[in-house]
Amino acid sequence: MGAFIKYDNQKIIIKGVERLHGTKFKIMPDRIEAGSYLLLGLAHPTSKITLTNVESKYLEEVLTVIRKIGGLINIKNQSIELISPTKLNAIDVVIDIYPSFPTDLQQILTVVCTKAEETSTITDNIYVGRFSQVKELNKAGCTIDTLDNKIVINPTNLSGTTLEAQDLRCGFACIVIGSIANNVTVIEKSENIAEKNLKYGFSLFARQFVYVAVLFSAFNLFACQSLVRPRTISLRQTQIGSFAALFFAGSFFAFFLAVAVVRQPRLVCRRFFRLRKLVSPIFLV
Repeated sequence: MGAFIKYDNQKIIIKGVERLHGTKFKIMPDRIEAGSYLLLGLAHPTSKITLTNVESKYLEEVLTVIRKIGGLINIKNQSIELISPTKLNAIDVVIDIYPSFPTDLQQILTVVCTKAEETSTITDNIYVGRFSQVKELNKAGCTIDTLDNKIVINPTNLSGTTLEAQDLRCGFACIVIGSIANNVTVIEKSENIAEKNLKYGFSLFARQFVYVAVLFSAFNLFACQSLVRPRTISLRQTQIGSFAALFFAGSFFAFFLAVAVVRQPRLVCRRFFRLRKLVSPIFLV
């Protein structure tokens, strides 16, 4: 795009330029999302999953850990196939900056380690004390200890219970807990999972909605002005005017709704899920 950016000895040097130009750029696949699904599959013995549109070179340490636990990894082009073993091996993992094992997968890996045959340890050097999943695992019957930035996970057959998604990563960990636990698992505060995954899509949709609303508003203003000019207004013109006014009001509603989604996606998502809970029983009857 014409920018001047240089990396030198852990420093990023940016020099201003007069203008930037357009370009084409392909965004890399999300390695955290890929790692989350791989660990979910690993938690289920003898399961087999295949991920597509992934870059294995950004997941080298994650794949190394999965292999140490016992998973069989097959890489082909931009796909990764995982075959989970019958029994999982215990592991000692250190979380650190890239290319080490990512901290955003620490909470999910903790759940996977409950399926191992022996005690596992995870040391997080990035976020000390980000162990919100530990409380939820204790609810499910896991024997787990923490000391400073280290977690000690003992093998446990988890039991279904009511869990809380304290944050996005903890929420995904709760999903993995529910998938391997006995009986039924209920996850509360699920908006912490759904909101953060959906709000970016909502925001993008809202911005597009704003553009459409503005166009509709401009069209309706022009239509109303053209209908008001004649002194004598026919029935046909009245009908068209009413229809235009309806579109005018609807477009303004869409505009304000779109602005609300962009500026306060969390609030809008909460209202959406609350409305869905109220409306769903009506359609299920």
